[in-house]
Amino acid sequence: MLPKPKNHRHRIVHLGNIGVFSPGSRGREVPLQRSFDVARRHPNWKVIGIDHKEIGEREQEIPDTSGNGKIRLKDFHGDNLPENWQQITADFEEGLAQLEDSSITLVSSDIALGHYSGRKNPSEEIQKYTARVLNLAHDKLMKGGRLTVLVGNSSLEIMERALSNSSFRKKYKIIKASPAEIKRSYWARRMSDSQTIWRITAKK
Repeated sequence: MLPKPKNHRHRIVHLGNIGVFSPGSRGREVPLQRSFDVARRHPNWKVIGIDHKEIGEREQEIPDTSGNGKIRLKDFHGDNLPENWQQITADFEEGLAQLEDSSITLVSSDIALGHYSGRKNPSEEIQKYTARVLNLAHDKLMKGGRLTVLVGNSSLEIMERALSNSSFRKKYKIIKASPAEIKRSYWARRMSDSQTIWRITAKK
C-alpha cells in the first residue's frame, strides 16, 4: 500500500490519464495532460494518475502547458516531475487498491470509467467491473470526498446501474456536462460530436 502523504491539502486521483499521443497532429490528446496540469497549478495538492498504459521512453516532445517550452516523454522519469505528481501503472481496480482508505479528496474520470472493463478479464461485463471500481473509489474517499465522472450516452446506463449496485447507491446526480467541462477533455470533445456528454457526481 502506498503511504499517505502528510503535507498535501488535497489528494486527487484521475482514472485513465495517459491517453494517446499522435505526434504532428493538432488537436490530439496529450498524454498525462490532465493530471500533470492540475499538479502544476496546485502544488499543495497530491495528484495521482492511474492508467494501465506505460509511460514510454519515446523521444517525441509534447507541449509544456506551463509555457516553458516542451517536455520529452522520457523526462517524466527524471527530476522534472512535480513532487506532488505520481503515476500508478495499473488498471483502475488495481491502482485504487494501492491507496489508503479514506485518504482521497476527489476521484475523477473523463470518458474512461464506464467505457471499458479491466485488463485482467477484458471480456468481463463492463457494468460489473465499473461497480467494483466505484466501491473501491468509495472506500478510498474521505468523508465528504467526491466522485466526478464524464460519460457519453453510450455508457450512461452502465454507470447508473453500476452506481445503484455500489456503495454510492442513490447518492449521485447526473447533469449535462458544461461546454467548459467538455473542452477540458479530448475524448469528451471528440464524443460530443455524436452524443450528449453527462457529468455524474457522487459524494461519500
